[in-house]
Amino acid sequence: MFTLSSSRLNREQNKIITFQTKRRMGDYTKIAEQTSYTVGHVHNVLRGRRSPNTIITASAARLVANR
Repeated sequence: MFTLSSSRLNREQNKIITFQTKRRMGDYTKIAEQTSYTVGHVHNVLRGRRSPNTIITASAARLVANR
């Protein structure tokens, strides 16, 4: 396992914050289907209970980008 640099961590946290402000019903499920992670794991990552995962946060950012 690797650790993220502080600037990279800030970018991932910004993606999570943006997702949280724009999310809609069913978004966790869509991200889980796109990334092949479980809905529970996606939810925990995006709620801050688990460390940021770049694949999940990138998918979340793409999903809410045009909202």
